[in-house]
Amino acid sequence: GHSMGGHGALTLALSDPAGSWTSVSALAPICNPTECPWGRKAFGAYLTGGVEDGKAAGYDATVLLRQQQQQQQDGGPRAEYDDIL
Repeated sequence: GHSMGGHGALTLALSDPAGSWTSVSALAPICNPTECPWGRKAFGAYLTGGVEDGKAAGYDATVLLRQQQQQQQDGGPRAEYDDIL
């Protein structure tokens, strides 16, 4: 995906607990919308409670990636077939 679509592709792949995605691609995705004025405005319009209630974090690829990295550091699930990890 490109721009907002790229961000959507990343959030879908990162929030999939089954790990169904082999790869995901994003061209110039938006970054960390929960931490910028336009992102807060958009989430405020589309999500009940906006950014303040914490629900928006599940729609922010930057937050989702940080959560996955933390899980891996804590000994959480890891892709055994991936030599890079």
